[in-house]
Amino acid sequence: MRQVGDEAIGQPEIAANPDYKTNALRLKHHTSLEHEMELVLKGGTTAHWLAVLAKAGVPCGPINDVKQALEHPQVAARNMLVEVPDGSGGTLKLAGNPLKMSAFDDPTTRRPAPDLDSDRQAILSFVGG
Repeated sequence: MRQVGDEAIGQPEIAANPDYKTNALRLKHHTSLEHEMELVLKGGTTAHWLAVLAKAGVPCGPINDVKQALEHPQVAARNMLVEVPDGSGGTLKLAGNPLKMSAFDDPTTRRPAPDLDSDRQAILSFVGG
C-alpha cells in the first residue's frame, strides 16, 4: 500500500520500516514511531505541515489549545461563546448552547443570574405557596 503521508513529509523510510508495516506493529512500536515523527514534524510549523498533508490528500487538522479553539472563526459562527452580565457592570463569556435548531433563536447574550431570592414570589405563586 502506498504511504502518501510519509512521502509528503519526505520520509519514505518510515513507511518502509518493517516495524511500522501494519497497524498492530505501529501500535507495538508506537514510542519509536512517535519519536521519528516528532523529529520530522518539529522542522516545520503547523501551517506548513497542514498545507503539505492537505496537498497530499491526507485528512488532518491542528491540535488547538483552549485559546486557539475559542478564537476559531467557527466558534463565533456557531455562537458558541455568549456574553452574560456579571452583575457589576461587566460581562462574562460563557459557553453557548451546543444544540442549534433552525426553529429557535440562539441569542448572543443571556440574561444574568438572578439575585438571591429575587424570584421568590414568582416561584411560590407557581407552586401554589
